[in-house]
Amino acid sequence: MTESDGVPALLADLAASGISLRLEGEALRFTAPAGAMTAELRTRLQAAKPALIAHLRHAATRQPASLTQRRFWKLQQLDPDWPFYNVAFLFRLTGPLDPARLQRAADAVVARHDSLRTTLHDEDGRLMQHIAQEGGADVVVRDMVGADEAAIRTALQTELLRRYDLARDRILRLMLVRTDSETWKLQICLHNVVFDMASLLVILDELSHHYADPATPLPAPVQYDAFVAWQTARAATGMDQRRDYWRRFLAEGEPKPWSWPAITSPGGTGFRAVPTWTRLSPARHLRLQEFCRAHGVTPAIAVLTAYFQAVSRFTGCQDLVIGTTWSDRDDQRFAGMIGASIGVPAIRVDQSDTPPLATLLRRVREAVAGAVTHQDLPIEEVIPRDSSGPLFRMVFTNFPSTPHGRLRLPGLRVAWEEEELNPISRPQLYLVMWETPLPGGMGLTCHMMHREDVWDTELAGRMMQHFEAALAGLVP
Repeated sequence: MTESDGVPALLADLAASGISLRLEGEALRFTAPAGAMTAELRTRLQAAKPALIAHLRHAATRQPASLTQRRFWKLQQLDPDWPFYNVAFLFRLTGPLDPARLQRAADAVVARHDSLRTTLHDEDGRLMQHIAQEGGADVVVRDMVGADEAAIRTALQTELLRRYDLARDRILRLMLVRTDSETWKLQICLHNVVFDMASLLVILDELSHHYADPATPLPAPVQYDAFVAWQTARAATGMDQRRDYWRRFLAEGEPKPWSWPAITSPGGTGFRAVPTWTRLSPARHLRLQEFCRAHGVTPAIAVLTAYFQAVSRFTGCQDLVIGTTWSDRDDQRFAGMIGASIGVPAIRVDQSDTPPLATLLRRVREAVAGAVTHQDLPIEEVIPRDSSGPLFRMVFTNFPSTPHGRLRLPGLRVAWEEEELNPISRPQLYLVMWETPLPGGMGLTCHMMHREDVWDTELAGRMMQHFEAALAGLVP
């Protein structure tokens, strides 16, 4: 009998005593209740130590996928050739950049975070993470000095839309384009199986550190598997309550059928989309914050309420469902983690009784709170298979934090170029909001992505006018 033959039995006995094992580098550590680690267990553990280390190291390279990874992996499989879930952010860099130094900084970020060395694999119907022990960023550097803006933008968009093979590809992509002697465009791209805004901000902070001071180590990060274990343990309790919530949600019946106004000149196919934009000045943004304090809601709830109002007025439908992205990072331990934590709970609001604004704001706030509280059970798991169509065709995202000022490279000026977006969208209408630093204070930026097979320029403009009118109803 080899040492490894007794590992399963030993692990079972340790678990029965409440003892957990972990690796810290090459060291084997354990956590145990007082008195649980008996002399007999300690002797067995010591004898099997090499086999246990090998077992834990192997187990660490294969982990069950998280709820978020499963969701976006399944959505990607529906249309595998469309890069819906490539999320990119573009920065303008001015100054004496060292591309090789930036690549080393990106590789250092990947080396620190398991989630950036992870591929996803379907193993007999179970999605698993495979974590490589080594890996780096996928960095493309191009010299386009003298090229016109259209050619540069095409090159960046082509890279943004390069499809991810989630079973093979490096997940962190950087494209660095030199446009002048000391001017560069830096595009950072992730897939939604690893992206949320908090993760991007960690990447920007660590890129900044490793570029500026590569000799100084950072504290060890919390890895994504710890978040997955926390999420799994939390979801294991109260699951019946979550099922009951979504069953009650569905028991109300599907909202009445409705459609967008017909477009006069269909010009798009598939999922290609274009944005329309609106911005609140710093003064008006301050008035929105005052309005929200007076009504006990956040600016995100107020803007979502305006979204519901605008779509209702535009379509004539009073009972609507909008999906909203929500990052599930309730525990501060995961603030420095890189890994997807996004849910997409469904928010249903009925305005058929023509509620006053204060009532509608409260109704939206309560609908969001209920959906977020119960999002650990995806509603897809309880939707009847004979459902007539998608639960929602509209999505809302609020970025409470943004990349403004987060990438800090010594000797360079860095600016996030907000208007560079992925032009592919699955939702027919997608509203995104964030704060923008402007002269005189913080403004509020909103854009709507309109799918071209549903919207033409005239229709998209009318929709934005309805939304702006709804915002004006909150803060003139």
